[in-house]
Amino acid sequence: MDSTFAYPYHPHSNSCAGQGAPPSLPSFQNFFVRHEGSAMPPEGLAEQQYFDTSSTNIHQRNLLVQQNPIFSPHFNSLDLSSPRAPLTLNNPEEFQERHSPLLSRSPSPVAPLPSSMPVITAQAVDNLAKDFHCTAAQRSVLHTLVRFGSIGEGLSKADLSTRLLTLAVLFDMENQRPKEDENDLQNIRAMYKDLKIQLEQTFSLTSAQMKSVRLIAQEKIYDPLRTCYTGINRDVFDHIRTNAEIMCFSNIFGHPTYESALEKAIKRACSSVRNAFRQHLRDSIEKGTDAAMFTHNMNKIYIRMAGPNYNQRLLLLRNVVLRRFIFDNPNALWAEEDPNQDDSASDNNNTQSSESSTPPPPKKRKTAVGGKISKGKDFWSLVDSWFVSKQDLGKKLTDPAWKELLEQYVQFDEDGFQKRVRLQPSQGAQAAHNAGGLNVQGGSTLGMLM
Repeated sequence: MDSTFAYPYHPHSNSCAGQGAPPSLPSFQNFFVRHEGSAMPPEGLAEQQYFDTSSTNIHQRNLLVQQNPIFSPHFNSLDLSSPRAPLTLNNPEEFQERHSPLLSRSPSPVAPLPSSMPVITAQAVDNLAKDFHCTAAQRSVLHTLVRFGSIGEGLSKADLSTRLLTLAVLFDMENQRPKEDENDLQNIRAMYKDLKIQLEQTFSLTSAQMKSVRLIAQEKIYDPLRTCYTGINRDVFDHIRTNAEIMCFSNIFGHPTYESALEKAIKRACSSVRNAFRQHLRDSIEKGTDAAMFTHNMNKIYIRMAGPNYNQRLLLLRNVVLRRFIFDNPNALWAEEDPNQDDSASDNNNTQSSESSTPPPPKKRKTAVGGKISKGKDFWSLVDSWFVSKQDLGKKLTDPAWKELLEQYVQFDEDGFQKRVRLQPSQGAQAAHNAGGLNVQGGSTLGMLM
C-alpha cells in the first residue's frame, strides 16, 4: 500500500483497507477536482475569489479550508462517511498521480500569516528607556522602532538592539543639554543693551583708525588744487564714509554716537595736520630752503606710497604761493588754531542745555604771542580769505592773470628769502595779537623792504 495515504474502511463497503480495489468514487473527480492539481471552490465562495493569489483571499481560503475538513490538505483527515463525498476510484495510481499536490503530506501552498511577536520584548524596551532617562514621548518612539523592525521578516535581534541603543543614547544626550530659560534669556538681552549703551558713551577710535584719519588728512591738505584749507574736515569724513569697508570703519557708520566720535577725531587730526604744515612752511623760509627742495621733502611726509599721484609742477607752484603769503603776512604765521575749540564749545553747549536753560556769560579767551587764537583769525583762515580775494584772477591757475602772478612768485622765491625777512612779529603785531586780532599787512621788516 502507498505510504502517502491509506484508504480507510468504508462502512457501506464489503471490502477493507488493503484488500482489493478501493471503494468506488463516482462523484469525487467532478466534485473535488477542477482540473489537474487544482480544487473546486467551496460553496459560497466565487471561483474568481478562490483562485485569486492575493494575500487577503489566500487567508480567507485558509479559513474556509480549516472550517471544512473535507478540504483538508491531508487525505487521512477526510471524512469518507460524509454523504457529501461519496468517493470512488477505480485506479489508485491514476488518482495519486493527478491529485498528488492535494493528497500529499507536504505543507499547504498558501502564504503564512505574519507573525505579531516582536523581536525585542516591551519590558526590555522599557528598561532601556529607564536606564537612559527617556521621556514618555521618547519611550513611545522606542516601542515604535521595535514594531517597525519586526514587520515581515524583520531585522535581526542584534541589528535591532543596536539601533535601539543608539536611539536611546541620542535621546539621553538631548535630555542632558541645558534647557533655555526664558527669564535668563531676557536678563541676558537686557544686560547686552546696558553694555551697548555704556560702550557708546565710552567709544573711541582704535590706534589704526586714528592713523588712517591722519593719513587721509595729510593727503587732503597737500592737494595742489585746494584753495580752502579749513574745510578738509568734511572731505576727510566723506572719504572715510565712502571707503568704510576698505579702511575698517564699517563699525562706526550707522551709529550716531560713533559718528560723532569720528567727527571729533577728524577735527583734531585735521587741525594738527594744518599746524604741522604751517610749521614746515615757516621752517623752510627760516632755513632758506628753496621751493624745489621743500616740495621734495614735503612729498615724503604728506604723500603715502599708495596715495594719489599729484602733479609735481602744481605742487611746486602751490608751495611757492604759500611761502609768498607767509612773506607778505609774517604776523599771520604765528596765529595757531586751537584744535579743541569746536569740541569744547559743543560740549559746553550740551552741558548747559541739559543742566540749565540759562547759559552762563561767555568767558574771555586769553591769548599770547605764539599761542592759539579764536577761529577765523588763524593762519589757514587767512589763507582761505586770500584765495577768495584772488577769484577775480580766474578759476584756473592756467588763466593769464594767474599765470602772470605765479611767474612773479616763482622768480621771487628763486631769489631767496633769507636776506629779505626775519619771521618775527613786530611790537605792533604782538599788541594786535594780544588784543585778539592781527594786522596781516605791514608791521614787520617786510614793509620796509618792499
